[in-house]
Amino acid sequence: MLFQNAFRLILPAALCAGLSFAAPSTSDKARQAFAQLPGWFEPAPAGGFISHGHSATAVLEPHRLRLALPAGDHTARIMPLTLPGANRLNWKGEARLPGVTSYFLGSDSKQWRTGVEQFSRVRAAAVWPGVDLVVYSQDRRMEYDFQLAP
Repeated sequence: MLFQNAFRLILPAALCAGLSFAAPSTSDKARQAFAQLPGWFEPAPAGGFISHGHSATAVLEPHRLRLALPAGDHTARIMPLTLPGANRLNWKGEARLPGVTSYFLGSDSKQWRTGVEQFSRVRAAAVWPGVDLVVYSQDRRMEYDFQLAP
């Protein structure tokens, strides 16, 4: 009798909380769908670009690149990369993607960022004379090429 009463209370509460005993939950489906998206780059608020959806996160800044490498303890290992003798890295988004991102952080709507463009590739032109640096997403991996002028 006690078990039946407890079950009558627990089952409706679990269903109201959105728990599912058979099919994957909506949040599981959302995570699976998100994992299928290609990596992308967004303009960063302070300039440059930031990557999303890659195994490592990259922050592409005017004077360096910073890679945040995942670690087992959920803290990232930051690896700064500089290009000795390089000019200022003027990043430009290329290959615009159809999606946008919006950030609604805090209650001050002036701090919100909406309609942030997404790109599959970014370029820093003339890193050195005749050399461009292109960073792009390939199968959810971040890759880069140095492109030489003819």
